[in-house]
Amino acid sequence: MKLSVRTLALAALFALAVPSMAAENLWRISVAAPDPVTLDRLIDTDVNILDCHPHLGSVKAAATQDEAVRLQLQGFKVTYLNPIPDTKNWARFFEHVPANYRTTYYNADQILAHFEALRVQYPSFVTRAQIGTSILNEPIWVYRVGRPLKIGGTPENSIIVLGLQHAREWVTGSIVMHVGTMAAQTLATPQAVPFMLNQALYIVPITNPDGYRFTWTNNRLWRKNRRNNGNNTFGVDLNRNWAKGWGGSGSSGNTNSETYRGTAAFSEPETRALRDFSNGLPRVGGFLDIHSYSQLVMWPWGYSTTTPPKNDYLRTGGQRMEVEMDKFGANYTSGQIATLLYVASGCSVDWVFDIRQSACYTYEMRDEGQFGFELPPSQIAVSQDEGWAGVKELLKYAGP
Repeated sequence: MKLSVRTLALAALFALAVPSMAAENLWRISVAAPDPVTLDRLIDTDVNILDCHPHLGSVKAAATQDEAVRLQLQGFKVTYLNPIPDTKNWARFFEHVPANYRTTYYNADQILAHFEALRVQYPSFVTRAQIGTSILNEPIWVYRVGRPLKIGGTPENSIIVLGLQHAREWVTGSIVMHVGTMAAQTLATPQAVPFMLNQALYIVPITNPDGYRFTWTNNRLWRKNRRNNGNNTFGVDLNRNWAKGWGGSGSSGNTNSETYRGTAAFSEPETRALRDFSNGLPRVGGFLDIHSYSQLVMWPWGYSTTTPPKNDYLRTGGQRMEVEMDKFGANYTSGQIATLLYVASGCSVDWVFDIRQSACYTYEMRDEGQFGFELPPSQIAVSQDEGWAGVKELLKYAGP
């Protein structure tokens, strides 16, 4: 398409108005969203949204100068805030840090090695299974942490915990490592009241392995999986690809969008693997999908503001977890997803609750927006402590 003289002139004018840096460098920008139509248009662009819950007023995003100029040409009002470190080489910040999962972020191989070390150290309590493969054929592993399975009697009460469904939410991988570590250590420690009787945690450390690896090699702020959509766009938002409410508000049919829901419910091998695994468990008394950021403890529904069945049960559990997580200095808030945060259709927690009617929750961990997805390593340990406190309360609440 040939650009008009007016468009070329506008582009030149915008180029003069932006800070002086290489066009490929990322900037944190603020984009005005004064009305719902503008907000929806922005969400459907390929700009990398940094707000955990985009809302009317202004939305923070990461963009190159070329992308920011394109937004301006599309009628958006853009304000430059500050440059962002090179997201194509984020790993350089951690290459020389001694390996300690409490003080530094781990890449995919290190996370899996941590769980493998637990499996060697606690062979009676930690086992693993491959439940599927990603779109790029990366194995998807689940680690069972619990007492040896009993033959006969009441099936154990399974609590599923997901980490890294959204690739850029690095702290969630750190938290599930700590949950697995603390659960295994506690099981191996004699107690007056035995821990996790007839219960088992099923932890999926890296729900989105392709996306997570991509955040270490190409783009620290990548959210989706790595499906090639066939039109020069990549990725499906796995947490909009589950069947309950699929296709509704809070998801997008635009492949550019970070909330692109895919071509159908469970179109992605990652979500199909989790669906089939969950369906294969006799009992699922609890489910937890860990995300960041916003400091929230949430329950279904996400796809609708309608009050869910067993709302009092869900509220009581959420409030109990909130109390325990607040003991480490942050201020968590609990509530229904669609009313507390935003309407989000096709989410994991809605689907599991619809099938199981059990204690199903989503955590949004630290912080409240100062660092967002780029939470500094200095806050890993306290986030892990908060996550473990919440999981312990969920185990009590879900029951044996």
